[in-house]
Amino acid sequence: MSRFSKNVILAAFIGIIALRVAPAQESGISIETKIDTTVATIGDQLHLQINLQYPPGTIFELPQIEKTLGPFEVYVNRLSEPHKKDKRLEQNWELALAIYDTGLVTIPALDIKARKPDDTTTVLTFQTVPQTIRVYSVLAPDSRELKDIKPPFRLRWTISGKTILLIILLVLIAGAIWYYRRWKKAHPPVIIDEKFLDPPHVVALNQLNVLKEKIPVTPEEVQIFYFRVSEILREFLERRFFIRALEMTTAEIAEALNLVEIEKSTATEWTALLPELDIVKYAGQIPALKDIITVLEKACRCVDLTKHEQFLWRTM
Repeated sequence: MSRFSKNVILAAFIGIIALRVAPAQESGISIETKIDTTVATIGDQLHLQINLQYPPGTIFELPQIEKTLGPFEVYVNRLSEPHKKDKRLEQNWELALAIYDTGLVTIPALDIKARKPDDTTTVLTFQTVPQTIRVYSVLAPDSRELKDIKPPFRLRWTISGKTILLIILLVLIAGAIWYYRRWKKAHPPVIIDEKFLDPPHVVALNQLNVLKEKIPVTPEEVQIFYFRVSEILREFLERRFFIRALEMTTAEIAEALNLVEIEKSTATEWTALLPELDIVKYAGQIPALKDIITVLEKACRCVDLTKHEQFLWRTM
């Protein structure tokens, strides 16, 4: 090829470039391409940044990039929101790329189309600058920090058999404690009254002996005294024969005594003593002093005739 032909081709090429650049300069749109490195190892993520500056109202048509860009795999494809810079707007388009081959590799140019705000029918085409990357299998230790071939992934969390057994054991223990507390709340401990540890006749005779220590004088004291004797005798009958003597009338108690195992003569003494107590309790008759002492002796005799062997022994 002659020198003249070469000059003609060169002039035509420069003219084509001038025709493409002139509209771009007149539109006020500028596109800059940057790459964070030109030397990498297999699996490194390279960050390609395309800076767009344009007048407000400009409409861009960016190329559709899915999972690959040439020989590169695309991990990040992010376009920032526009922000003002001087009288124009600015956006950054960031692509994170990775390649798994060695040698000299080129990131291909991207065609970006734009329409001016005052002329939407005219389409301006811009092309990013291709970026050439040299990829090595392994770099020298002092040349660059090595990176993983693939992004790290989370390890699955596993539980050993011993841990599972320990968890089951703890759950069983917690369940047993919960059940025991619930059962204990539903079955409170039985509180034994100390007075029920002694036979009924012992309790009754002790209480009657306490009354002997202070003989009543005034009518009010006499009524309280007879009421207390009646109460002691009824508590004795209740514990001795398991009848509800404290809630029964004297007539009902007399009928109940005919149904239990007791001597007829003893039952007769009981049925004679209880009405005698009722006369003072309810009718208000005040007996003589000797009659008060006689009532106490009759009460002690009735208890003694009706007593039964001890049925509950103390354990401590």
